[in-house]
Amino acid sequence: MLKIASREDSSSRFKDIYIHFFAHEKNLRGQLGSTHLTAHECMMLWLLIRGQGCVITRDEMVYFIYDDSEDDIPLGNSTEVVMARVRKKLAQVSNRVIIETVRGMGYRLA
Repeated sequence: MLKIASREDSSSRFKDIYIHFFAHEKNLRGQLGSTHLTAHECMMLWLLIRGQGCVITRDEMVYFIYDDSEDDIPLGNSTEVVMARVRKKLAQVSNRVIIETVRGMGYRLA
């Protein structure tokens, strides 16, 4: 399991993308421009960037994003919906970074 240093790490970079977030500002920048991210989108992308190409499982994402609070754990495909939004926003700012689905395992940046 990927070990996360701290949620307080407020920025990360991978290839030509850069995310930066504080309490009220969450942005994704790349060579093609920038866009705003929701809190869940930002945490999901931050986790993938911190993994530097390692596969991040859906369970790891859910645990990190929802802080293991049983009241907030998503049901159904809500994690996949957030992932689709992240992929769309990533395509708006970079043509060098993609999120791969590793069948039966999870996701990773490539």
